[in-house]
Amino acid sequence: MGQNHARVLSQLRRVRLAGVADVDESRANAIAAVYGVPAHTDFRELLKEVDIATIATPTVTHCDVGSAALNAGVHALVEKPLASTPEEAQQLCGLAETNGVKLQVGHIERFNPAFRELPTVLGDSRTTALSARRLSPVLRVTDVDVVLDLMVHDLDIICSLVGDVPTYVDAVGVSTNGVGTDHAVAHLVFPDGTLGQLTAIRITAHRVRTLDIVQKGAHIELDYLSRRVVVHRQQGPASPWDDHDVSHREGGVLEKVFVPDVEPLQLELESFVGCVLGDTEPEVSGQDGLRAVELAHAIRQSIDEKGCLGSRSPNPAAPWTAQCST
Repeated sequence: MGQNHARVLSQLRRVRLAGVADVDESRANAIAAVYGVPAHTDFRELLKEVDIATIATPTVTHCDVGSAALNAGVHALVEKPLASTPEEAQQLCGLAETNGVKLQVGHIERFNPAFRELPTVLGDSRTTALSARRLSPVLRVTDVDVVLDLMVHDLDIICSLVGDVPTYVDAVGVSTNGVGTDHAVAHLVFPDGTLGQLTAIRITAHRVRTLDIVQKGAHIELDYLSRRVVVHRQQGPASPWDDHDVSHREGGVLEKVFVPDVEPLQLELESFVGCVLGDTEPEVSGQDGLRAVELAHAIRQSIDEKGCLGSRSPNPAAPWTAQCST
């Protein structure tokens, strides 16, 4: 993702790309050459030259790199997940507050133009259930499991739509190659009774990124990849105009929502730059990132308690009750 951030930042009107850093010197030089900027192998040298920074390093390094940036007074956008553990995520949030700098988390699906059309589609109707599916090819990343790699996107999305954190979490998962959970399924229950079901798999040959939302009288389908939103609305009994001798007939209306063709990363980085220049809160804050990491941690604990990893046989276990920040 780092090279994509460099590309978009180089095109923003209110930003001057000051350099790139990568521990792989050849890669740093190659990307820097494209934009005519200095290359660094030590990110601390780059921090001396910038006002804002994108941190698109492996998740296990987010806390160390992010802490250095925040302590240097640099506003930081940290790619998702914010950190490997809730404790590290909390540390980054605390440093941002202490140093008076902005911390935004790269939950890019919040900036997918299809997702950004949902508020007008959902209206004031109560959502009763949400179901998310996220599938990717084998071992996209190996420093974290599928919960922190893929499912964390949908944890953030669902919590942002419901406007709360779940009070109940139950999850199962399997590992196929010994480097962490590859297939996870989680069930959530929110305080208002809204249900959430999330499936994340990284052992498939194709990519799937979908969200289904159920409201009274409506079913909304969102596809992040095709940036498509379709609404299925129910109609009530329609016998007055029916020529046949039936007591009722169910009908429906299909709505296809117009979605602008805008790159999510561009919207995300424009939002980050805007919150820094305007001194406003990030659209996806450090607290949002912390919430997602805490919930991912609860899901991983639920999986581990059931003993459903690898070849071990599942054992009955009480559902995990998540302890998440509000």
